[in-house]
Amino acid sequence: MIVKKFIENDLKYRLIGITAISIQKVINIQDIFNRIKQISNESECEIQLLNANIVATWEHIFFAAINALNSFKNGNNLANNLSLEILLYIAGTRQIKVALKKVGINNLIREIAIVIFSNDEQMIYNVFEEIKRLLSGVEDIKLLEINEKKFINLINLFNINYSEISNLIPEESEEAKFQVIPKIIIDRGSMIALEK
Repeated sequence: MIVKKFIENDLKYRLIGITAISIQKVINIQDIFNRIKQISNESECEIQLLNANIVATWEHIFFAAINALNSFKNGNNLANNLSLEILLYIAGTRQIKVALKKVGINNLIREIAIVIFSNDEQMIYNVFEEIKRLLSGVEDIKLLEINEKKFINLINLFNINYSEISNLIPEESEEAKFQVIPKIIIDRGSMIALEK
């Protein structure tokens, strides 16, 4: 798990935990969401589950989180809660239904990114352990990394053309194109704040 502290002191939460798990069993999505809501209320954390195959590194989530927190601080949020607001920034859209379809989870998803906002680092770890038990999952932070299959999915999902990529990298190497994709997607998410 990656735990980062937000530099700004006037945000609702000071910390974010980001990780991913792999699950094998079929999940009942409504039961999972009901239990996540209960865990969130009991722990005073904000929790979001995402399709890990659509996440372009942990930085993608981190910068979306900063934008979502700032949107609430500035009063220009589009969603009524932080867990939905972060989806908008991760998906790079102003429409909640589109964001849910793009990056949300469903009964078929087996690789899940987990985002936990809190003011207590130990609570982040406790909440993660509870979610891991709930989903019978195995932590695998590498699910957030980009591979060739994810690269193609991200290009298609975010409508990125190859000229955008080639304009940002000097040579066409796999490593370079994997590094530039998160930057393009993070920039697109940040544009949501400018469109408001």
